[in-house]
Amino acid sequence: MKSLSYALPLLLGLLLLVNGCASSNPNLGEAQDALENRNFEQAAESIEQAMEEEPENVDIVRTKANIMRQWAQSTEGLDARTERFRAYRATLDQLLEMDPDIAGLSEAVETRALDETLQAADQTLGEEFEQAVEAFQRGQTNEAAYDTAAAYFQNAAILRPDLRDAHVNRAYALINAGRAAEAIPSFETALELGTEMEREMRDLEEAGEFADLPEDEQEQMRAVVEEDAELYVFIASIYAQEDRLEDAVDVLEQGRERFPQNEELQEQLLNAYVQTGQLDRATEQYAQAIEERPENAMYRYNYGSLLLEAGEYDAALEQLRMAVELEPGNADAHFNLGVAFINQAADVNDEVREMDDQLREQQSELSQEEIQEMNAQIDQLIEQRTELFEQSVEPLERARELAESGSETEATICGALIQAYANIGQNEAAQEAQQCADQM
Repeated sequence: MKSLSYALPLLLGLLLLVNGCASSNPNLGEAQDALENRNFEQAAESIEQAMEEEPENVDIVRTKANIMRQWAQSTEGLDARTERFRAYRATLDQLLEMDPDIAGLSEAVETRALDETLQAADQTLGEEFEQAVEAFQRGQTNEAAYDTAAAYFQNAAILRPDLRDAHVNRAYALINAGRAAEAIPSFETALELGTEMEREMRDLEEAGEFADLPEDEQEQMRAVVEEDAELYVFIASIYAQEDRLEDAVDVLEQGRERFPQNEELQEQLLNAYVQTGQLDRATEQYAQAIEERPENAMYRYNYGSLLLEAGEYDAALEQLRMAVELEPGNADAHFNLGVAFINQAADVNDEVREMDDQLREQQSELSQEEIQEMNAQIDQLIEQRTELFEQSVEPLERARELAESGSETEATICGALIQAYANIGQNEAAQEAQQCADQM
């Protein structure tokens, strides 16, 4: 879980200006009495009747907000609690709309006393977030607590829609609760907020004002933007788990556009191209990635493997040689390097058979000199084939050394070694490799 900092800014604006004197509406009094007795249903019913009679009365709307807040806080059922917080937030919005002087005047918050209703809203937000964190921590020993954490983080997000931590941590809670697909909207909202913050940072930097912000605020903004790269990867991985690979590609492409230098995003996107069968795009992107990061062993291995699959053996050998040089402990890279030599040898063997067939079919029509020339070419190809099989042995043996003894991986490597040994006359080694392959 991410470390959470929630010295929460004030939820809403300034002191509400009450329109006139306190209302004498009897339904308002009944609602207040019912609230005092914690009879929330009666309080809600009475306040709705009061609002029907005086829809523009700030006191009535403010009382409704207080009722909705306390009712939500006293509700134990997670779904019902969330719905009541939605109603509470809607009432707060209605309250703000009744006094246009409140919105956007955050500078005055420090110099004027907050209305009691708005202070309560801030306090409720903090409490809901704190309970979410506590539930998340309980989830380490009781997985069901992650569901509770997700609900409380959602409530915090309802109360403060631009509180990015609430959205991000709700998503993490849902993932831990085994509800990963439900986490996507929260991650997407967090990304929208991060994008907005990135634009704000850029505007401030262009205006020469970003450096004037307190250092901790600068660091916080940078951290939010940097974390967005990780969120793209999270969303893509969820899509992949749901077999929505095309959606994963779209998300990763969006992420790469924002963070072109992020290696993890680049790697995940390249893998996604391969998984979706977009091998041409993957090959093109790997070539570009290697130009930018030539010392990246994984890029070399993956690119070489794609070239191997495409039958471009010379280019594959170049990349796979670099891969094992950069990462000598990569058994897969050694294996693919050996397979590239074997595949080349197989292609040469096809040429030998074609020429041999051609010679048999045309021998009666050829001169002795032409026959000798074709035989010389065949011998040369056979020598080349043998050399390629010989070159395959070292990387395949190294791959076997690195593989777990008795594993399926070792058996696969032994299968390739059988072919290599048999074609260079190492019959005993081929028999031993056969025993290894037969273990699986």
